[in-house]
Amino acid sequence: MVAVLDKKKKPLMPCSEKRARLLLARSRARVDRFFPFFTIRLVDREMASSTFKPIEVSIDPGSRKTGVAVSRRAGKTRHALVLVEVEHKGQLIKERLQQRKGYRRQRRTHLRYRAPRFLNRTRPEGWLPISTAQGRFSCKSCCEALQVIPCYGSFPGTGPL
Repeated sequence: MVAVLDKKKKPLMPCSEKRARLLLARSRARVDRFFPFFTIRLVDREMASSTFKPIEVSIDPGSRKTGVAVSRRAGKTRHALVLVEVEHKGQLIKERLQQRKGYRRQRRTHLRYRAPRFLNRTRPEGWLPISTAQGRFSCKSCCEALQVIPCYGSFPGTGPL
């Protein structure tokens, strides 16, 4: 799958690698970017003169990995355009926090007197543990990278994502 942009850098329907090679060879497209998806920009096409098919984005959150699928419906079947598996760093973050906690405890044993500090434990509204927040952030950044694909009809009552 190759992401396609119009000449004003608005997303169009993705195309196959073969079609992208033909468009580049015929000078009808230019390479726009390589990362996170290989993206071409058409020279002679605008979003208003293009047709779109309904594309759905499905997210399957897990405790260690999150799956993201971009698919196109054709009748009763779905054709997968992009399948992404985002791996969370939650366990690594947890281990590093425990190591940091051990360093703090070791420092505190060498103090003669320390003022009591136990009433400073309030957390802001909507607070999440760092390991959980990192999983959501990595999933969000993956979905932002997928915005080179026009997702019409993915959620009822909304336009493009």
